[in-house]
Amino acid sequence: VLTKAWQYNDNTEFETPLSDRVSTYPTLLQAYESMDLSLVGDAGIDVKLDYDLALNFHLRLNYSLQDVENKEAFVRTVEQGIERSVSYWDFVRGTTNRGPAKNIALGLMMGITYSFE
Repeated sequence: VLTKAWQYNDNTEFETPLSDRVSTYPTLLQAYESMDLSLVGDAGIDVKLDYDLALNFHLRLNYSLQDVENKEAFVRTVEQGIERSVSYWDFVRGTTNRGPAKNIALGLMMGITYSFE
C-alpha cells in the first residue's frame, strides 16, 4: 500500500517551472497506483553450527503483478483557448502509450538464529 511519495533530483541544471498552459497537475502520490500486488519468493539454507545455533543465507524476490503507474492520472492543459486532458506519463516522459512499469526487487538475507529451549 502506497502511503507516501516524494521525488529527489540531484541534477544541478536549472529546471523551468510548469508552463502557464497547465491548469491541473496530479500530485506524485496520485501518479502511482495506491496498491501493488506482488509475487514473493524466498529460497535459502540454514547451516546448523551448534545444537541451538544456525547461520542463515536466503535470497528473496518480489515481482509486481500489475502496473505501478496510474495511467488514469491526467494533466489538464489549455492551448489556444482549448482545454484538453493529457496522460500524466505521456506529458512527463514525452512519450505515448507507455508500457507497464513493474517493481522487481532481489535481496540477500544473512543472519544467525538462536533457539531458546
